[in-house]
Amino acid sequence: MQPLNYVLWIPWAVFLCLSAQGQYALDADQLTSAPYQWYDQKIDLQNSGLVNGEYEEVKRISKDSHQFFESDNWTQGTIHFRGQRYDSVYMTYDVHRDLILIRHPTQFVFHNQAIKPIQQHISEFEIFQHHFIRLNEDELTGFYDALYKGDQLELVAKRYKKTVVERSVEYESEDRIYFLFKDNYYQLKNKSSILKVLPEHKKAIKEFVSSHKLIIKKDHDMDCVELIEFIDQNLINQ
Repeated sequence: MQPLNYVLWIPWAVFLCLSAQGQYALDADQLTSAPYQWYDQKIDLQNSGLVNGEYEEVKRISKDSHQFFESDNWTQGTIHFRGQRYDSVYMTYDVHRDLILIRHPTQFVFHNQAIKPIQQHISEFEIFQHHFIRLNEDELTGFYDALYKGDQLELVAKRYKKTVVERSVEYESEDRIYFLFKDNYYQLKNKSSILKVLPEHKKAIKEFVSSHKLIIKKDHDMDCVELIEFIDQNLINQ
């Protein structure tokens, strides 16, 4: 992983093409005489249309925390953009603003600058072994961490960091978990959130939570997944 530049000042936006499979040096003659020819030679043409984006100014307002998912370093991930998959893309996910940012793909002038792709063209992405999907529902919009997908139930998490101002500005995690049942999303705050939707399975759900010592609330993703999977595979489908 490589550090992310936080202070940027680029006075113009350009059409940018991305491939994260490699990094290349470009001299002045190549830049002025045949930049597109050089780019086509160095970067696979199937990747040349990934991004029509703009440079993004990334500001750090906290000394001890940051607004990114897991890490404020560039890390390799996968992006599904306009129906095509792109692997080994250096990227980061700003969960405060719900933005995917990618690193400029070359080593010349703008290397390590943040680029904001057209977010609406990103259908899903993988980073830090988490699979995020874009939702565009009445209840939920934006990118959500896909935790479980079964026949009758699905579970997603909204990764979010809020700003807290005391002596200084800090970012604090405020994730939310939702489950999908019969085309409706419900926030999963605790065990009661599920019992209200599935009252006919109240006894079985309570017994399962108790016997497996599950904690059903945010910041306990795996416990929530275990319960939703149990309900999906053993109760609803019976």
